[in-house]
Amino acid sequence: MADRPHARLAPSSAAMWARCPLSPTMVEEYGEDDDNEYSAEGTILHEVMERCLVREVEPYRFVGQVFRHGDFELEITEEHADMLAEGIDMIDAIPGKLYVEKRVRLDRWMPGQFGTLDVGIIGKRRITIWDNKFGMVPVSPVENYQLRLYALGFWESIARHETDVTDFRLIIWQPRVSGGGGFWDTTLDELLEFGVEMKFAAKKTEDPNPTAVPGPIQCEYCPGAKTGKCSAYHQYMLNLVVHDFDDLDADIEDGVPMNFPRYGMTPERRSYILEHRAMISKWLEQLHAEAIDDALAGRPVPGRKLVLGRHPPRKWKDRKIAEERLRELVQDRAYNLRLKTPTQVEEELGPRVYEEIVDLVDKGEPKPILVDERDARPAIPSLIDLFDD
Repeated sequence: MADRPHARLAPSSAAMWARCPLSPTMVEEYGEDDDNEYSAEGTILHEVMERCLVREVEPYRFVGQVFRHGDFELEITEEHADMLAEGIDMIDAIPGKLYVEKRVRLDRWMPGQFGTLDVGIIGKRRITIWDNKFGMVPVSPVENYQLRLYALGFWESIARHETDVTDFRLIIWQPRVSGGGGFWDTTLDELLEFGVEMKFAAKKTEDPNPTAVPGPIQCEYCPGAKTGKCSAYHQYMLNLVVHDFDDLDADIEDGVPMNFPRYGMTPERRSYILEHRAMISKWLEQLHAEAIDDALAGRPVPGRKLVLGRHPPRKWKDRKIAEERLRELVQDRAYNLRLKTPTQVEEELGPRVYEEIVDLVDKGEPKPILVDERDARPAIPSLIDLFDD
């Protein structure tokens, strides 16, 4: 997206900033959490599919080739090619003029902004907007913010200069998850009406002190929520599960466990909380991670302490060396269809054999876990304790 003095408004996160004017500022300050192997794999698969469509070649041509995105490498397999071929066949079956990876302007609704859509097709009766999704979280095309912005940008930048067609079909192709993807039909008038809403939403993000409006959709990928830097997010989550904070503070002092029904847990409230279950789970995981960080740093974590948990599963430091050593010791008993794990070797071949190869085993480091302060296990020294020593 183009640089803006106040915020970055990406079509891919339109559902976020359209609902919460503060979210673009949070993205600018704390960054987007999209640098991982899953997003890198998706980027590579997008690239391979683009090459197939532009060059009119089969995806099987790329089987065995290694593509890189940042530090991530992906070798294209037959399974990848089968999946991409299915999508390419579906695109080829849509009549019309094909546009692939086209940059489209959004200035009419979001000054200075643009986006890049995967596929646009101008047919005699319909304009089709196609978006690839290789993730595992189901995404619906119905009233999808990102696709509607791409449709507006495609119409503004390209389609309106070539056709009078005003019917649109928005397609999300999500081959890896059941229940994801599909298509949704709309019209140019409905899209233009949506564009007016986006224009007002974009304007709100320009406020020097934008308002935070937490919610399950806008908070899901917002770095303000993920990093715990958004106070409105914490207040929203507390309001979901606690009815009276004075009563809660009194319960903490008296050692009374949380008992949701005494806070008036009606069936309606229960359903509302269950609707936000995923959001609540993420919030609790975040609070748990913050408590571990505080314990490691020597900051107070009332009633809890940090101890060493279990070791992770054992693994070989070097599989080739382990294979050679085990062949010498026990030959084919060390194998199923592949090299057995260190745990299997110890269980099936006995401790005497295991002792011969224990130097090849990576036991890993146990992860710290939070437990009740009365737990008999010794607490892990905090950073403050280490500095004192």
